[in-house]
Amino acid sequence: MCPIKTNNDAVVIIGAGFGGLSAALTLSHQKDKPNIILIDPKEKFVFTPLLYELLSHEMMSWEIAPTYVSLTQDAGINFIQDSVISINTQDKIVQTKQGKVVSYSKLLISTGSKINDFDIPGVSEFASQFKSLNDVKNLGSFIDEINIRDSENKDLVIVGAGSSGVELACKVSDMTSGKINIILLESNDIIMNGSKFFNREIALKELKKRGVKVYLKTEVKEVKSDVVSAFSIQDLNSSHSLFKYKMLIWTAGVKPEIPEITPQVNTERGRIIVDQYLKLIGSESVLLLEMCLLYKANRYHNPHKLLLSKAIWLQRIFIYLF
Repeated sequence: MCPIKTNNDAVVIIGAGFGGLSAALTLSHQKDKPNIILIDPKEKFVFTPLLYELLSHEMMSWEIAPTYVSLTQDAGINFIQDSVISINTQDKIVQTKQGKVVSYSKLLISTGSKINDFDIPGVSEFASQFKSLNDVKNLGSFIDEINIRDSENKDLVIVGAGSSGVELACKVSDMTSGKINIILLESNDIIMNGSKFFNREIALKELKKRGVKVYLKTEVKEVKSDVVSAFSIQDLNSSHSLFKYKMLIWTAGVKPEIPEITPQVNTERGRIIVDQYLKLIGSESVLLLEMCLLYKANRYHNPHKLLLSKAIWLQRIFIYLF
């Protein structure tokens, strides 16, 4: 164990994605700012919406992925590159993978998400994602191989036809001039579920124009090193379909990535239940942001994560801290 000395007013923020980093930088601009400690395992902040432009070489990596040190050092934020493995809300300490113990007065949990494999065999072993610089590098190498060599296996399978999956399919098709066979698998009966009808229609036209094969109402059962086994939800008695691939990208969903918390907290659907101020129920010193939280109230039709604009949740941070 390696205790880190902090002042009594230390605000520890776990997770330096959009929510955590924005909270840290906003707090650093306050006149009477507290001691701010930001913890994240990554070296760089990745602006994920621009990964598509990085893939097509329209932007450089330094433009969309500055280091956390460069973003925080002038703001007086203490950045620790490490993963938090446990939180003790009674003792007000967090413990990191490297053995550091950090005490806090207030704690903000904004740890983001990880791939949701829905317990499907083989997904975590063989599926790639599209959320990091390394993911872009791997997909870029695959595209280069298609363009430079006349590779026999040109199949790209993308699981999940949400906005990310659709945009990725179109981008890869454009970058390979149609040389690649792209298969898009979706368990819903429509693509881009939740989007406006007009946007879905435009997306379908773009996919069709590029020859992307879209399979709706199709669920993945198992993933192996070179083939995806899936079945039609519409006809459960039908035989499984096998989709061979050279590369498999999973955009079918994510789930919260939350460290172990003691004492045990109330959760539902993988999210921690909070009150209307986004505070952990039973702990006045812990606030949650983004995917980690779940707020339940009668005015919501069903339990889901509380979606807040940046202005609202930052306002609640200040109410909570000051």
